[in-house]
Amino acid sequence: MGVAFVNTVFLLGLEGIKTVVEADVRRGMPSFKVVGLPSSVVEEARERVLSAIKNIGVEIGARKVVINLSPAEVPKKGAHADLPIAIALLKAMNVIDMDFSDVIVLGELSLDGRVRMSSSLFALIAQGIALGYKKFVLPHEAYSLIEVFSDVEFIPLDSLAELISGDFQWHKSHGHIRSHRRSVVKDFSDVKGQYIAKYGAMIAAAGMHNMVMVGSPGVGKTMIAERIKDILPPMSEQEIIEVSKIYSATLGKEELITDRPFRSPHSNTSVSAMFGGGRYAQPGEVTLAHKGVLFIDEFPEFRRDVLEGLRTVVENRQVFLSKADIKLHFPADFLLVMASNPCPCGYLGHPHKQCRCGVSDIKRYQRKFSGPLMQRMDIQLWMAPPESMEPDDLTTDVMKEKVLVAWNIQARRYEGEYFNGTAPDDMFLKHAYLSHEARSALEDIRHMGKDSGRELSKITRLARTLADVDEKDQVSDEHIWMALSFRKAMDVLVRFW
Repeated sequence: MGVAFVNTVFLLGLEGIKTVVEADVRRGMPSFKVVGLPSSVVEEARERVLSAIKNIGVEIGARKVVINLSPAEVPKKGAHADLPIAIALLKAMNVIDMDFSDVIVLGELSLDGRVRMSSSLFALIAQGIALGYKKFVLPHEAYSLIEVFSDVEFIPLDSLAELISGDFQWHKSHGHIRSHRRSVVKDFSDVKGQYIAKYGAMIAAAGMHNMVMVGSPGVGKTMIAERIKDILPPMSEQEIIEVSKIYSATLGKEELITDRPFRSPHSNTSVSAMFGGGRYAQPGEVTLAHKGVLFIDEFPEFRRDVLEGLRTVVENRQVFLSKADIKLHFPADFLLVMASNPCPCGYLGHPHKQCRCGVSDIKRYQRKFSGPLMQRMDIQLWMAPPESMEPDDLTTDVMKEKVLVAWNIQARRYEGEYFNGTAPDDMFLKHAYLSHEARSALEDIRHMGKDSGRELSKITRLARTLADVDEKDQVSDEHIWMALSFRKAMDVLVRFW
């Protein structure tokens, strides 16, 4: 009898915390205690572990067992602690003598000793590798998950008894990501009579420009938003692993996420649900939208603190979370698309229907159109009811091809780090390549009242993306004036007063 040590990983937010499971087994009054800030799920491991060990033929007898999870000051959550606790206990009892000093152990136990999948296993494997480990012991069901990573050795277990009998073997992963069938693609050809809005959506996707659409019900705002993710280029292997890790840690999805995310939270979403929080610092909707699209439909119905919180997130592309002595950051690199009616009834400015709202109701509703938030929306579209329902040439395939061309140009320009809509000002201005006529057009726009630095920067960035879609090296005055036309929604609303 004595003390044994086994390594595992716990998640704090999205970060992996290397944890040493220490087992101390001594003769004495029978007891089993788990310490080190375990959650109720981890505390309950003692019942699963004791039953599993007994049912594979090992008797613990009258012994005092203490399990410590180090570091002790970090909260521990997850049923994957079952297997490392059981192995540490068996080592302390001298039932097995395998060296686990450079191995990460993950897995839940059934009462008969079988090793099961546990929640967040893909994220735990990814974080274990990030911590420098290349050897794992885990459930046989996790075979396909660990195969995604390159040059990792692992033992897939069906039962705890296999470790005692020695009936196991090491395998090596090959870093193979199987291709998955894409989900059903919604085509932009379904959107009739909104050519300008569809073109604006294409520009938003091409340069990762945040977009807001304002218009009456039924003009196509939601249809356009739902189709934007399908014109974004496919995710790279690194992005697939990154997004899959987020969904594994947050939602417990143990499968590869190969389609770009599309998140559309409800208007009653709280601050912690949107940006992350809770006892175990779970990521929120903005992180679940990482590398995809976050759609805020009817945004004036959202809480003001939620909307204003988006301002810093869309600029920093990450969320900083501070809780007592814990400070974390979550990735939040997404395309923000927002939509709204112009008033509570939705028909302010409609050519054929009369608005039924009072002036005070409209003003109260439009207070959510805060200047600082709107200035961070590169594309501001006023969508009127279409006069014609004739089809146009902007289908999803055509738009996706143009977006891919623009992405490739920007990848060379910014070395794959940024887009026109996200590049730091100094880096963007170095690559803006404005013609003399474009600079003159910007000066004219400044004299028209669009004189804030952020407003002119947004127009310039949009113009650069328009030039990229046209495969032009220089930004022309035509691109500048077209960029200005995509920032008209707030001006239209002002004219109603």
